[in-house]
Amino acid sequence: KLWYQRRVRGANIHLRNLQVIASKLNYELKRQLVHCLIFSKLDYCNGLLYDLPECLIKKLQKVQNSCVRFLFGYKVIGKWGHVSPYLKEAHFLPIRQRNDYK
Repeated sequence: KLWYQRRVRGANIHLRNLQVIASKLNYELKRQLVHCLIFSKLDYCNGLLYDLPECLIKKLQKVQNSCVRFLFGYKVIGKWGHVSPYLKEAHFLPIRQRNDYK
């Protein structure tokens, strides 16, 4: 499998595991876990992400959106709610801008 598919799959597995204990965690602890377990996978070898096609960037962006939903709760954002204001509130850059910045 391609390297980005492994990244997305690993991040989603971590998110599913974190959902089990989400009700027992506060916001700051959730944020630390997301940074350590998921964003570290997304940021690894950032140079390879520079010229990725938009369809692959969208897959990585979905992972980041899921992380934001995990942080703020699915009841707050909703399954189909917009994540953009919460990305700003959590001080997360979207994947494309994150790669350009680093």
